[in-house]
Amino acid sequence: MSTQTPSIPADALSNERLPKVDSRRNLFAFTGDILFFVTATYFIPPTTVLVGLASKLTDDKILIGAIGTAWTAMWFLPQLLAAQWVRGKRRQKKFVAIPGIIGRQTFLLFAMWLWFTHAVQPLLTVWLLLAAIAIFNICDALSGVAWFDMLARALTPRSRGRVIVFAQMTASIVGIGAGLFIERVLSAEGLPFPQNFALVIFCAWVFMSISLLAFLTMDEVPMSASVIDHGDNVGLIDSLREVFTSNKLFRQVLLARVFTGFEAMAATFYLVFAKERLHLGDSAIGQFTLALTIGAIAGLILFGWLNERYGPRRVIHASTTFQLIAPGLALVVAAVPALAVQSPTLGMIIFIAVMAMRGAIEHSLVLGFVGYFMDAAPEQHRAMYVGTLNTVSGVVALAPVIGGVIIQELSGVSGNDLAYTVVFGITVVCVGAGWLLALRLPKL
Repeated sequence: MSTQTPSIPADALSNERLPKVDSRRNLFAFTGDILFFVTATYFIPPTTVLVGLASKLTDDKILIGAIGTAWTAMWFLPQLLAAQWVRGKRRQKKFVAIPGIIGRQTFLLFAMWLWFTHAVQPLLTVWLLLAAIAIFNICDALSGVAWFDMLARALTPRSRGRVIVFAQMTASIVGIGAGLFIERVLSAEGLPFPQNFALVIFCAWVFMSISLLAFLTMDEVPMSASVIDHGDNVGLIDSLREVFTSNKLFRQVLLARVFTGFEAMAATFYLVFAKERLHLGDSAIGQFTLALTIGAIAGLILFGWLNERYGPRRVIHASTTFQLIAPGLALVVAAVPALAVQSPTLGMIIFIAVMAMRGAIEHSLVLGFVGYFMDAAPEQHRAMYVGTLNTVSGVVALAPVIGGVIIQELSGVSGNDLAYTVVFGITVVCVGAGWLLALRLPKL
């Protein structure tokens, strides 16, 4: 694995000498940060554990759908603000550290709430869960743009890809243990509700804290002052308007990301639908989480190989294909109820496959769309490109709530089968449009 820092433009070198940094130290810092953070997410995947907790507290499909919306929207929507926040800043480490310290404590506080109150007020507990998710993801969003910008300067594209794949792969292997742990803790022989969920969320907080400590050890590569000086002096909105109107590739990537992001509408309800249709207990949450983890490992192997050999464009092709197939399989089960009734085993296999693809999808963003934009963007506009990409993805963050409204309304009129069929069908149509746009992305 290469330990050299990325090359600096010649015009930048002619005007200043950047401070020497410890590249090997940065390799370990970013590897540890990614590894422990991804491990933490295996304890609280929103499509299994958090949705499973919410479904234990309420039958309101709109509130359950809000879990997926809060997780997605609160991470995506603030990122253009974050891009403005860090725009032109030579050193950005504090813009990652401070929000990280604040946001990650919300899961510790929520775990304590579950443990000590026993969730005797279930509706209030759901709203506190939504608040914890929102605060954590807003803080993570504010730090995320600076984090990607620092990563791009600290490591070469090849080293960056290798670090991401190695760290996420290792975390996924650890995540298998997390899935088994969750299955055990949430089973009938495990801890009583809601202490079982409190313990799982507390474990996520521990790994998130270790991740932050790993990041703090990195030796920042500051942005070249020459690059800042040679950048345009117009504001972020004016720069964004100019790029959007003049750059066809920029628009195509954004649209592809938005349409394929509608897969979240279906993903939020995979677990709820499978539990209802197949009459599964809470231990299935652990089984599906394990499927997510195994899918992530397989996806990382595939995405890492594609990125190494062909670049992020092929990663986008593969991940968006999974985003199309997963809701397509769920649509088949919803549209043909007899399939699961006559063969519950087949239904379980289908949803294990769906969850495995979901696991792969969740680890494709950095190597796929973000990697593509990091390679395409000029250095002075990288934060704007990445921030815009993630902010427009927030447009589809309302999709799970919309899906919840559809299910809630149609279930009372025509039953669950039609309700889920409509939601999964809309998802397939939207993702299909994004998939076609993604296939036409040019090679950089």
